[in-house]
Amino acid sequence: MLHELVHVFTHADKSIFGFVGQVLLRPARVVADYLAGRRKRYFNPFQFLLLIVGLATLLAVKLHY
Repeated sequence: MLHELVHVFTHADKSIFGFVGQVLLRPARVVADYLAGRRKRYFNPFQFLLLIVGLATLLAVKLHY
């Protein structure tokens, strides 16, 4: 699991940081490409969702929110 977590943040072609930038700057293009089947160039949105939910849960627990 640790390997996958490190891989998510450091993968050159579809890193999470690149995905966040593309979603913020060109969300319509990301959605259109993903729906057209051009998914390999983007970070998996379901993994992104799970990662964000996991981080939010971790922060909530650590901050006693």
